[in-house]
Amino acid sequence: MGKRRAMDSECQVVLLDLITAEPAELDAAMGSASAVISCVGVIDPDSEVLRRGNGLANVNAFASAKRAGVKRACYISVASELVACEENWLPFAKDQFAAYFEGKRLAEQAALDAVGGDTTKLCVLKPTFIYGGKSFDLPAPGRFVAPRVSAAYGSAVEEVLSLSPIQALADAAPGLIKVALRPPSSVEAVATVCALAAVGELATGAATRRAVGTLDGTAALKAAAGEATPRSLREAIDRGLDNIGDFTEQFFAVMQDRVDKMGKK
Repeated sequence: MGKRRAMDSECQVVLLDLITAEPAELDAAMGSASAVISCVGVIDPDSEVLRRGNGLANVNAFASAKRAGVKRACYISVASELVACEENWLPFAKDQFAAYFEGKRLAEQAALDAVGGDTTKLCVLKPTFIYGGKSFDLPAPGRFVAPRVSAAYGSAVEEVLSLSPIQALADAAPGLIKVALRPPSSVEAVATVCALAAVGELATGAATRRAVGTLDGTAALKAAAGEATPRSLREAIDRGLDNIGDFTEQFFAVMQDRVDKMGKK
């Protein structure tokens, strides 16, 4: 937990700099960048912190990127299906989530402004949830933190939730149930898409190489990253079924052999 606290403190310093720094200071840090990627965001019980940490911090960063003349911008936002639930949050969290989504909308607009409104130079990623790494930490009562799900666990969840029957159920489900049944995105897929978009090598369709306006949900992100759905659980089940099949075949072979021997006596 000590390492996590140190990382969180570093993130808070970065956010504070993006919110309070003078434009000239941000421009000096931005330099002559040709592309900018932002995964800046914050989770906090204070609505104003959410609005500023997700919105203003990105607005200032993208404004600096625009002054630097960046050719491409990439921003990690939030899935539209999750945003669609904004009016239906539990009462105790409604204000916080409203501020969170407001900040995300401000950041998306700022990212578009950074490239002069040209969507072919912008990539907005909209995952429902991102998993990866080795740590596992979920919010508990009294703790308003971003959940962290390890790669091993997240991969298994993604595989199960990607099954056709579950996705059919998700399509028909309302609000938050729909979102809960959507598969999460691996951090590797998200990072791959960001990198490809930043260098102008993110292909779409028959492959005009450019940044793509919006990639909404895990399926779109995986396709853009060229990443296949995890199959470890299916492979384990297949191996188990193969072993059962081999055992059954051997068992009946032994039984048949005994029957044959008994018939010869």
